[in-house]
Amino acid sequence: LIDLYQKSSVHNALCNSIATWIYGDGVSSPEINSKAESWAKFKMLFEQGVGKNTIQKCVLDLKVQGGFYLSISYSLDRTTIAHIEHVPFESIRSGVEEEDTIEFYYHSKDWAHYRKAGYEKIKAYDPSCKNEYPNQIVCFKMYSVGQYYYPKPDYQGGVNYIELDRNVSEFHLANIKNGLAPSFLLSFSNGIPSDDKRQAIKRSIEDELSGSKNAGKFILSFSDDRSNAPEISPFPLSDADKQYEFLSKEITNKLMVSHRVVSPRLFGVNTDGGGLGNNADELKTASMLFESTVVNGDRD
Repeated sequence: LIDLYQKSSVHNALCNSIATWIYGDGVSSPEINSKAESWAKFKMLFEQGVGKNTIQKCVLDLKVQGGFYLSISYSLDRTTIAHIEHVPFESIRSGVEEEDTIEFYYHSKDWAHYRKAGYEKIKAYDPSCKNEYPNQIVCFKMYSVGQYYYPKPDYQGGVNYIELDRNVSEFHLANIKNGLAPSFLLSFSNGIPSDDKRQAIKRSIEDELSGSKNAGKFILSFSDDRSNAPEISPFPLSDADKQYEFLSKEITNKLMVSHRVVSPRLFGVNTDGGGLGNNADELKTASMLFESTVVNGDRD
């Protein structure tokens, strides 16, 4: 999920924009004035962090990964919560359920190499155990059909199209780096050389033709007989421009559906090519609908 979030431009923009929309102007309360001391402590616990505060990080994790974790530390006398910190969702692994309850979670900065990086066992949030376990983990996750330990994000139905968007961008990047040249088969008809010689010829041709700076270069060959001249057979791609245009529109449309976007215009995507000047009413209606059907649910 993190890889798709980082490498799909449309999906990345939607996740960031929706997370920002969910956070809005931040957290407020009708009792700010009557409980000023409690409100000040709340702000001290949650509105900290460089770039994004704790709540903003939680909202982004909720959108991208379907849940988030908070680390809670009690004071020395165990009477109050002294510190609350966002924990990256990918750094936590769930313990096994025992008697309908998950008692412990496990934290590591690098689970791919946990033997080297190490991990720690942390008690699941339970105020009755604060004397024995002053550091605890709170888990918040969306309900996902068929999932228990880990949630799935709300856009899970569009994961294939997100991956397609990533693959299309990687294809175009590779195409540019290879000089926009079509794929072709280069055949030599003057015998089969040794493995070392074949590798040397292959590297020589790659050095000549690969890379964005080599666009427009040509192959120069010499042979003592026409029958021994190299044969070049290109692999044409029919209607490539139409295929790319279709994929681009299809990917964008399907990602909008998977994120439950009621109008692409809310996120700067104009499907009919017109301007935004005559669509103020549509934008206002779409904004209210999206906030009531999607955003408010995540805020709750």
